[in-house]
Amino acid sequence: MDKNKRLQITLELIWWVVTLVVVVGVLFPINNAFKDYPFWATNILFIVVFITYTRYIFLLKHSLFAYYFPIKLVLVFVSLPLVFYMISSILDFQSFLDDEGQDALLQPFLLREQLSREAGTSLTNYVKNEMFFFAVGAIIAAMVLPIRMVVSIWRTKNRGTV
Repeated sequence: MDKNKRLQITLELIWWVVTLVVVVGVLFPINNAFKDYPFWATNILFIVVFITYTRYIFLLKHSLFAYYFPIKLVLVFVSLPLVFYMISSILDFQSFLDDEGQDALLQPFLLREQLSREAGTSLTNYVKNEMFFFAVGAIIAAMVLPIRMVVSIWRTKNRGTV
């Protein structure tokens, strides 16, 4: 294995560790307060897609598959259903907040008085804001990545660059 390939693998692993640290760091306050949080999977998906797709948009030439056509093509076609799924998921989250109220996430803890009212409101605002931040970022990144991949496929085929 040549030195460049080893560096790409190392960078990819470092980025996945950074993604894991961000996921744990962002969701740690939620885990401490909301054990029955119904949006774990979608929240993790939003964070991972946001970081990974943004990284591929801007740092594609440093990725493992910079010159690998099949993965680029798969990413082009996977992104469209992923965008629809993420939009549906964020609408489900918004519907939950609209139907149940913002304090619905806190009900079990307010009843047991584990959280003060101010801390509970602050925490629900945090959950709502971080969910929307990563959701919107992930949706935008998932809409831009296919364009970046098509441009990269064209460049690789016609110019030999990424």
